[in-house]
Amino acid sequence: EFTHENLAGSALFNFPLILRALRHLSVHLVRVDYCMFGCCYQKATSIYTNVFELRELQCTCDRQHEHLTLCGAGWCHIKRKATWRTTPSGRYPPLLCSEWARLLAEALGGPSLARDAAGAVFA
Repeated sequence: EFTHENLAGSALFNFPLILRALRHLSVHLVRVDYCMFGCCYQKATSIYTNVFELRELQCTCDRQHEHLTLCGAGWCHIKRKATWRTTPSGRYPPLLCSEWARLLAEALGGPSLARDAAGAVFA
């Protein structure tokens, strides 16, 4: 079983070896926008997977809110230095992680493992 995640439209998905793998019938494309998992920015992301259950992650922006544009640098009062505004987008949103773990656990180990995984992701 596998998942392969990157920005939607990433050139990584154009490499011949990866293209060949993604064309397999058992591979599903799951699109997520981070804003739908609690982030203030959109970050459109593609997840290719052969785990059928992960299709439930599919969630693109509903356009019912504003997005922050992450570009340039800004002053971080905590670190007391300028930091890139894009830095937070390098982390997965906790809500996405929790749901991803729950669905994987359900797919690979059944409902009882899924319940344990959902509670243990951020314990």
